[in-house]
Amino acid sequence: MITSGTTIIHLRNHLQRYFRQLDGVAHLDFQQDSWEYRINWWYSADKLLADRALRLRCVDNQFVAEKDEQQTMPLSLNDENQFLAQQGVLEGAPPLSAQWQLFSDNESVFARAQQANAATVIFSLAHNQDIQSLATLVHSLRRSRGNALKIVVRELGTSLRYNDERLLLACGVNAIVPGAATLSRFLTTLEGIQGQQFTRHVPANLPALVQALQPLQQKGYLALDPFCAAVQQLMNNTLLPENDKGLMVALRPVPQLKPEQILTLCKPRRFGDLVTLVGDRLYLFLSSCRFNDLDIALKSIFSLPHDELFSNRMVWFEDNQILSEVQKVRQLTSVAQRETTVTSQVSEPVVTSAAQPRAAQTPQPVSLNLKGVRS
Repeated sequence: MITSGTTIIHLRNHLQRYFRQLDGVAHLDFQQDSWEYRINWWYSADKLLADRALRLRCVDNQFVAEKDEQQTMPLSLNDENQFLAQQGVLEGAPPLSAQWQLFSDNESVFARAQQANAATVIFSLAHNQDIQSLATLVHSLRRSRGNALKIVVRELGTSLRYNDERLLLACGVNAIVPGAATLSRFLTTLEGIQGQQFTRHVPANLPALVQALQPLQQKGYLALDPFCAAVQQLMNNTLLPENDKGLMVALRPVPQLKPEQILTLCKPRRFGDLVTLVGDRLYLFLSSCRFNDLDIALKSIFSLPHDELFSNRMVWFEDNQILSEVQKVRQLTSVAQRETTVTSQVSEPVVTSAAQPRAAQTPQPVSLNLKGVRS
């Protein structure tokens, strides 16, 4: 049995219970520059292969297993207890022990980490405009030094947006510590990642990775077809986490307001936040928005309180739910358009007389009584 599409996620979990009835279950995922063939289990004669992942590349329409790249021989062995950090992450405190080395900037941390094998490398992030350069350092370090290295980013005086968090994690970061976390909480996070191995695949092409993780370069109102196409494009992005790509929201206005009136109050500001009209409802797609942030997002988008504008709302957050709703809206709209076309063809045309052209008017002089004297 072979199938494809976003339903694989649920189907794979459902098939786990039929371990004794099925000889094997496996699935293939595209990851930008290669394919991952993950085997849940596979019987072959008297042998069983289970819980394996193979990296494949497609050559001449055939899959070929990639050879494991030999990691560069580490220059520093037995360094799993070493901490290489930008000095700002300790909030002015001196090195906590002999295992700690502090550096003045992220570039110096990166240069020293090029000799590390399993140390904990800690970068700071003080400004959002430094995200791209930091992503470059992290990506290079992860690709060159391997999966034993623990890479941490601590926010200092700034707060990462959701898309920027995704980018850093996709480039190879183990953990991101928010700026609101105390020093003790930061140290607890470092303790928690000791002994970890980074298991996610990091594509070699950084510009392509950045492009794939960027939000849709559209915002605001779109007609239905472009709206559906944009949402489907985002749902099919395999580099974004499953069931966490955004929210689809259907909003029905209160009886006193028309959807067209509500639309004038809707001002999406972020790229990836889209809106369209379907019958008596507004459909919103909020890219990279979590369910618990929905009210905050609606408050930002609408210039009046959204609780007073809408009588009810429906929310979809899983990939399959969003794709199913997009398909349903498209089908229902197509049927409604066909019925409207047929009705307009059957009804008799109404003939109206041509409007008579208006004669040009000549300006007439008018005297103003400024003194208030009655004639």
